[in-house]
Formats: sequence, C-alpha cells, structure tokens
Amino acid sequence: MGKHNAKWWAEIRAQFNTHTSLSAACAAAQLDVSGFQRLCARHGKGDPRRWLAAAKPTDTHAVRERLELRATAADVRALQRRVVELEDAADFYTKLKGATVPAIALNRSRPKSGKRGATPVIMASDWHIGETVSAEETLGRNVYNLEVAAKRAANFWDNTLWLRDRWAEHETCDDTLIALNGDGVSGSIHPELAETNEVGLVEQCASYVELTAPGIIEHSKRVHRLIVTCVHGNHSRVTAKSQIKTGWANSLEALAFRWLRDRLAHLENVEWIIPRAEGCAVDVHEYRLQLQHGTQIKSQGGIGGILVPLTRWATRAASAHYYLFGHFHQAECYGKVVVNGSLIGDSAYSKWLGLEYREPEQVMFSVDARRGLRHFERVSVT
Repeated sequence: MGKHNAKWWAEIRAQFNTHTSLSAACAAAQLDVSGFQRLCARHGKGDPRRWLAAAKPTDTHAVRERLELRATAADVRALQRRVVELEDAADFYTKLKGATVPAIALNRSRPKSGKRGATPVIMASDWHIGETVSAEETLGRNVYNLEVAAKRAANFWDNTLWLRDRWAEHETCDDTLIALNGDGVSGSIHPELAETNEVGLVEQCASYVELTAPGIIEHSKRVHRLIVTCVHGNHSRVTAKSQIKTGWANSLEALAFRWLRDRLAHLENVEWIIPRAEGCAVDVHEYRLQLQHGTQIKSQGGIGGILVPLTRWATRAASAHYYLFGHFHQAECYGKVVVNGSLIGDSAYSKWLGLEYREPEQVMFSVDARRGLRHFERVSVT
C-alpha cells in the first residue's frame, strides 16, 4: 500500500473530522478531491462522503463542538425571552409610577412591635339586596330575602372583625381596605327581577346602606385609617344595556355609595374612593390592587370556567399586582386574580348557567408588606 497504510488513513480521518465539508477537508490535507475519491475507491473505502459522515460521530471533539453550538443557540433564545420579560416588567412599573393612586404604607415612625407589616382587605359584593330566592327554584338549597340578607350581612361583618382581630395578634393591621365591589342591590335589569323583587329601587338602596354602615363603623374603630372603595356593578344600572363611559352616572349604586358616605361623614379616619369609572386602584405596601366588578369579562361558561378569561384579561391589562373582581359569585384566588363570592348564594339564574353550587360567602385576605397576598379566606355568612 506504500504510504497509504492504516496510520495514514487514521491521520486523514482525524483531519477530516475537524471539517464540515469534503472540499474543506481535502484542502486542509493538501489533497485533490477527485484524486482522493479515486484513492478511496481503489482501497475499498467507498464514497468518502459516507466514510467521512460515519467517522464524525466517533470524534468526541466534534461532538462537543456541536453540543456547544446547540447550547449557545438555546442560551440566545433564553436571553431573548428574558429581554422580552424585562421589557414587559419595565413597562408595567412605568405604568405604576405614571398613575397616582391612594396608598397604604407602613408607619415607620411608630415603635417597633415585632409584628409583620400587613393590611387586611375585605371584599363585599354581589349582595343583591331586594332580590328574592325561593326554596322551589333552588331545589331547597337556598332562600333569600331582605330578612335573610340582614342576617347574612351581620354574620359577614362579625366574621371579618373576628378574622381581623386574630390577624392583629401577629400583624400590624393598622389600616384596612374595604372593597365594595358592585351588585350591592338587585336592580331591575331583567323583567323577572322587576316582577319578583321584594322592594323597589329606592328601598333597595336604603336597605343596602343600612346593612353596610354598621360594618364600616366597627372596622373604623379598630384602625388608624380605613379606605372604602366603591365600584358599581351591572345590576344597579338604570339603562337597558351596560354603558362603559357613563356607567357610573346611570347607576343606583353610585347614588347609594354617596348616601353611605354622607351618612358616615363623622368618621374622620375613613377615606372614600367613589370613581367615575368602571374601577379604581389602591397601592397597599407597594402592591397595586386594581378593583373592578367584572361585567366586561365574558366566556365564563367555557372550558376552564372563569379562570381563562380572567387571567387573559389581567395579562393584557398588566397594570397591577392583583386584580379584584366580583360578578361571578365564586370565592376563588387564581394567583394575581381574586374573585369574590356572593351574599345571595344559589339562585335560578346560577342553576340556569350550569354553575356549581356555592355557599353564600365573601372574601377576605391580607397584603403582607414583604410577601404580598396572604391569608386568603372564604368568609362564611350563614
């Protein structure tokens, strides 16, 4: 074989394994491509391209290079995704700084108590005062009228006060946020409601004020500052359809909220937020809470229930750390989305929608100054 012995072929193979093409490999070995092909055929090596491809996987150096290239490409893609995430975060915090909203913060001047800094948040929505529910329409599961509403409202305030006092043993609880988050009254947006409501619209508002005021008064006695946010729902509208721009101006709740504020004007530590909009926002220990009733969310009957449309809406909004909703009568917490239950409970309407049975309940949680949302509680009202 002359110089084309086993050692020579091994050296050529090692030389070829460092290149990706036959021409480049031949040029580095100072060989003519066509001459090398004839040489391979004469020595029974077959097509050098197949011989070269078969030899490459056995070269650990070449394999390592390919793995490093793939790893580098994966790192680039990961870095690109991270850049997008950071840009979204920067936009989010720009939005937070660009809007001035009421804020609750730790009082640094007070002596250290050893307690964790935290603020209770109480959600009160979907009371549907004035609406009636009979045992017949719920197959015996629920009954609701003004008398039952009064008992449930009293239980709700008692239980929130009990929870607040328990949390205050280990947390500051210097301030409290009460979120009146819509549908406090039944209204008459459906013909059957106008037909079956226990009382008219004026009496609904008056009863709502009477049942809400005691809880605000008692909570105000326990805190330095009490913030009450007042967001109207869809049941309180006096128009045939929901109106976004002027919804507050055509809402019975907007009137009831002002009535309630004027009645409790003597409470100097109570701050009222009654927006001329569909919602509002409050910063609690640098965590922004965005409050809206939830009328704008659709497709709650689809796959995944309310979770999918709510999280999609929150992701697109990207303007707060936590989003508080009423409307759906389901006391749940989906990460950054918190949904309140109802005072009215099961009804013919919920059964018609095919919603699972839920006990009448409301939601209460705390915002920890360091950890965000904590102590998510379903507050029983029965």
